[in-house]
Amino acid sequence: MSKYYVVLTGAQKNAGDYLITERCKQILRRERPDYELVQLSRSEALEPHLELINNANALILMGGPAVSRDFYPTTYRLTEDLDDIKVPIIPMAVGWNSKGGSLKDALHFSFNEKSKQLLNRFKNNGASISVRDAYTKTILNNSGIHNVLLTGCASWYVPDCFDYDLRIKEVKKIAITPAQDVRFSQMSKDMMKTVQEEYPEAEIICVFHRGIGKEDQFTSAEDAKNTQDLADYAQSLGINSYDIAFSYDNYAIYDDVDMHIGFRLHAHLYFLSYRKPSLMLHEDGRGKSMSDTIGLKGVDAFLPSLWKKAATASNLLLKRLKSDKRLYADLNPEAIEELRHLINMHRSTGYHFMNGVYKNFDDNYAIMQEFTKQLP
Repeated sequence: MSKYYVVLTGAQKNAGDYLITERCKQILRRERPDYELVQLSRSEALEPHLELINNANALILMGGPAVSRDFYPTTYRLTEDLDDIKVPIIPMAVGWNSKGGSLKDALHFSFNEKSKQLLNRFKNNGASISVRDAYTKTILNNSGIHNVLLTGCASWYVPDCFDYDLRIKEVKKIAITPAQDVRFSQMSKDMMKTVQEEYPEAEIICVFHRGIGKEDQFTSAEDAKNTQDLADYAQSLGINSYDIAFSYDNYAIYDDVDMHIGFRLHAHLYFLSYRKPSLMLHEDGRGKSMSDTIGLKGVDAFLPSLWKKAATASNLLLKRLKSDKRLYADLNPEAIEELRHLINMHRSTGYHFMNGVYKNFDDNYAIMQEFTKQLP
């Protein structure tokens, strides 16, 4: 190989991570066709691959909600000594991993000392770095990192769909995606029933991005039990369930579907990228920060009070221990009615309000191109 990039993926089980990985690679191949791509996992130690990495033009950290207080070495294992990596380390379309996802949270966010070592590499790598949402950019700017481009998520971009508006005339088939967190189990069931009530003539399918009913190294027994319970409930409503974990190719299940409603961020972005309508419930701050960035209102499934007020003894203790963890917020008791309101609003206007999002994607691709042009 004469010229190549080593790209790190976070894809293990979650279908969303496979979408991010594939769309990042598509962009790099389109914009930098003279470079080959060599893929490694961000969860593995890179010492055995140092010769490969140090002969590359750059080490690119591909997308996902990787930015957290302790993201190095917790999320990006890399090497024990970052100086062993001689080439630029460049994030591409990364995002903030937040429970609350509010601007106030972003303004008060900080990294631990170990992660600051990696931030210094970002700052001095000789090229811009790429983030997927506005809050991540603010966090990095406030941490002294100013070579940041708000490229958006790589999953926004399907060039064959650029300059197109809404591509459906009627909603005949809908995909719903339940929440992953068991705390939202009843809300997910209420969502299923609500969608069925609002679209009585439509075919509805239920899609799981991280498996159904199977415990494995990525899925706890509690999660496996919850997903099986949700699939069983969907079946009781006459709704078939599908598991698209472990592969990008499994997204093909969505190709003949007209609309998405649900909790999975990358189902939401996949539909929007193809100019199809999608409505999202925010399970946590990752979805909320994305909705704020693209300008499409979603539904907060949680109340942010506990994230804004570390008033409990447990939260104060965690703060003293310099932990970024907090107690979970309460559920939003009006979330389903808010969803029903959004459904009725968009349906009554022919879903055309979403055309503004599609144009944002088209226009913002120029910033993604600016990022790729600056790569070594």
